Amino acid sequence: VPVEPDFRGFLDPGYELASWSIEPRTVEVSGPESLVAKAVDVGTEYVELTGRSQDFTAAVRLARRDSLLEIIGPDTVQFSAAVRRATASRSFEGIALAASALDPAFSLSAPLPAATLRVAGARDLVDAWTPGPATLFLDLAEVDAPGAYTVPVLVALPEGMQAEAWFPESVDIVVVAAGDAGAGPEEGAP
Repeated sequence: VPVEPDFRGFLDPGYELASWSIEPRTVEVSGPESLVAKAVDVGTEYVELTGRSQDFTAAVRLARRDSLLEIIGPDTVQFSAAVRRATASRSFEGIALAASALDPAFSLSAPLPAATLRVAGARDLVDAWTPGPATLFLDLAEVDAPGAYTVPVLVALPEGMQAEAWFPESVDIVVVAAGDAGAGPEEGAP
């Protein structure tokens, strides 16, 4: 029958049990035929998770759930666990795009649109983080003349976080001389 571990406690905050294995994976049991026929697995004594934040291996005793069932062979198994930082994803909407490194002789003819962002990373980092003023930005250092440009939206995140997706991925902008920013037709004009 298969061996199934019994766990007790909780890993350190921000960590999760990514995978585990037991060797041997199965054991042989003997006893009254009716009990052997009903045996679906053999449990272990508790595998203590409390305070763990790294991979670990432990010898664990098999638990005898019924005194009439006998486990044939060794009464311990080798338990191995892979412990990882718990991950999470989170979405943010209405993030203001920032225009970075635009020559002061120029300005944008219209405000930049709001953006959305989906981030992933360690759960504790993602849960505590909020987008700052330059999380999503346009690098305008190469703009050297008025005109229309399509510029990619870049993402700046803290170490340990990744951008899964963001929208828009690029923005069409019109760059004008600094004094001409509002020079278009007035609202409501024909």
